[in-house]
Amino acid sequence: MSTAAPTSNKKPVQKTWQIWTVWILRITVGAVFVYSGFVKLIDLWGFIYKIEEYLSVWGADVPRSVNLTGALLLSTAEFVSGIMLMTGCYKRTATWILTLMMLFMLPLTAYIYFANPVSDCGCFGDAWKISNGATLLKNIVLTALLIYLCLNNYKVTKHLFFPDVQWIPLVASCWFAIELGLTCYNVQPLIDFRHYPEGSPILSDSDNSNIEFIYTDGVVTRSFTAENLPTDTLWKFVERIEPENPDLSGQFTVFDGEEDVTDDVILTDGQQILLIIPELVRADVSYTFFINNLVRLCQKHDIDFIGIIATDPESIDAWIDFSLADYKCYSADDTQLKELSRGNMSLVYIEDGIIKWKRTVSSFATNDIDKAEEEYGSDFPLHLVTGNSARLTFMIRNYLLFLIGFAAIQWAVVALINKRKKKEKTTNTAT
Repeated sequence: MSTAAPTSNKKPVQKTWQIWTVWILRITVGAVFVYSGFVKLIDLWGFIYKIEEYLSVWGADVPRSVNLTGALLLSTAEFVSGIMLMTGCYKRTATWILTLMMLFMLPLTAYIYFANPVSDCGCFGDAWKISNGATLLKNIVLTALLIYLCLNNYKVTKHLFFPDVQWIPLVASCWFAIELGLTCYNVQPLIDFRHYPEGSPILSDSDNSNIEFIYTDGVVTRSFTAENLPTDTLWKFVERIEPENPDLSGQFTVFDGEEDVTDDVILTDGQQILLIIPELVRADVSYTFFINNLVRLCQKHDIDFIGIIATDPESIDAWIDFSLADYKCYSADDTQLKELSRGNMSLVYIEDGIIKWKRTVSSFATNDIDKAEEEYGSDFPLHLVTGNSARLTFMIRNYLLFLIGFAAIQWAVVALINKRKKKEKTTNTAT
């Protein structure tokens, strides 16, 4: 008489090295996507400009609102999926979302590497610019690691948040990412990765002659320097070729017609406010009342105010007439203005040539300047805005405290339930 071998319902135990491998890859790959999404959310304008650069190469004309939505959603997806992967939440979903993302990005970066339509892919924004070759290699490695995680990630059941409540950190992460992105879009990047951060001089004595600005008229492509940028609207900007380790703070150049008047109109002594308009067609005339009121208060306290617009002299004259501007306006290259300050219309306040703050015009309330002027007098511009670092610290601190606090409460509740069950089991056994 033969006896059948007993069967077991227990799942096979994974080896320790396999568990450690999955966790190391979760944290490493997740951190890359968290960083990539975070730096894009910090400078959503920069990501929008990069998307529009891609679209212009392909001859596509997409509304700015669509690009904004796409930039915000993609950055949020990268950040949130990276957080979920690092914490072990939605193990299958997070891994597959990132893998599908890479299956799209890998052919794109391969095309960029071989065709070289743009100087850098923008995967880490202005925070970390890497070559197209390094980008392709990075994406190959990430894709391979994600494929491994697709096959093995779900096998490791350890997690920071339990499956029944993992939707809570998901919602919190989405909320944080969207709030961060929209804040930086509507105000200014809370971390400035560009060449004109707050606290730096707007001008320097560096040599600008080794910067090339590439323009095309649709037929001919030419290289220009900062001193002879084309004023004809037929020329369209393509890219800027910079030397290795440049000092770009001295590249800011202002023109009055074709004359370089940078040293005459950018003050290195005293207070000055600059109205920056990089794309005149996107300027909102409804803000001219606020701007003209600000100009009036600046004139009252002998604070210099000028407008710098990326357009031709005729359009500048039209803007002055249309907006009833009681201040002088000059022109500059649009890429320089976008480097200096983000937004369709923004203000830059400098003292003795040092950038103190930047803000989009739309981020001010109508009575902000009147309140500041009443309280601080001629020093009112310095007190119009609060520090970026304090706002960013507040947002990150609250987000992390929520995740840590929620995780601690969750594990404490589970420990309490297990302790109660153990006590009940002991009592039943004794009985």
